[in-house]
Amino acid sequence: TNVLGLDRLLDTLDRVDESHPSRQPVLQGLVHFSSCYAHGQRQGLIPEEPLNPDVRTENSYETSKREGEFHVTCWQATRGRFIPVTIIRPSIVTGLDTPDGYLAWIGILSEPVQLDQMSGWMRRMIGIQAQRLRTIDAALAAARRLRLPFVPLLGNEDGVLDLIDADDVEKYSWLVIERHRDANLPTVLRYLHLSNPDAPTLHELVNMTVSAFGHADMVPRLTLIRGFWLFAGFLGLLSAIPVLGKSIRRLYTRTSMLRPYLMRPSGTRFTTMATEAFFKQVGVNYTLRRVDADYVRHLIHEPLSPAPMFLGTKEDASTTDNPGWMPSRQDITSDQAIV
Repeated sequence: TNVLGLDRLLDTLDRVDESHPSRQPVLQGLVHFSSCYAHGQRQGLIPEEPLNPDVRTENSYETSKREGEFHVTCWQATRGRFIPVTIIRPSIVTGLDTPDGYLAWIGILSEPVQLDQMSGWMRRMIGIQAQRLRTIDAALAAARRLRLPFVPLLGNEDGVLDLIDADDVEKYSWLVIERHRDANLPTVLRYLHLSNPDAPTLHELVNMTVSAFGHADMVPRLTLIRGFWLFAGFLGLLSAIPVLGKSIRRLYTRTSMLRPYLMRPSGTRFTTMATEAFFKQVGVNYTLRRVDADYVRHLIHEPLSPAPMFLGTKEDASTTDNPGWMPSRQDITSDQAIV
């Protein structure tokens, strides 16, 4: 899709122009969607400019996005030089209304763990009596009962995780497309980073996530570690617990896929100066929805109260009207309400 599909589209556009009676280009402009991460392993402040061909990529997604950009560049230089061409590079696109529109490890931490096949003595050993709870609740409860100091997540705590909301990507992309209807738009190849200048560090994002799950004051906590094999070893210990095994293995698989983005070096950011200047020409300020604690709470799509794990207490979940892991609407106070 990122390479062959793009080539076929460009060939089709050429045939349309060639078949037109005037023999003149009928295309008003071309807007191509790439990715900020087509820059691959490039570090530091990354400007809105052509890709460096000598920089390595982390995976097939980045490789195919780079290849697509190179094909658009060649097409514009030879056949599309009479029309404006813009390459839009979004960063990590998140969304409040899409099930897969947020980071994989946030998603799996919020998924419920079934305890139906877990024996009673093992439930008592790790201090869990609720029938259903989230992965984060089970992992923290097990770590606390087993006296583990923390539950690990892979990542560089000072690295920036460049998140941008899908609504912002849609809004500014349409503005770019509408701008290409302007006959006075220069016929050049330009690059725009739809990225977040105020994106949080991974440390800030983890703190917001822990708080949103209702575990801000709970020890052990989710802790970021740089070593991939240390991370794998800790998850291996937790996966030995039957109730956590499947969920922990899925967390390992998903975070392994995200490793290049969770482990980005400190100070690596995508600049947006050209993007801001482009929109300023049409009187629009480039302002994005802020990725803060409230935004993370919405991403998780879960109640803000912690699950009823009853750690170290004699309270039995079966005696309550709501034995599951989700509190009833009446249990959520006004300051916890999701607007």
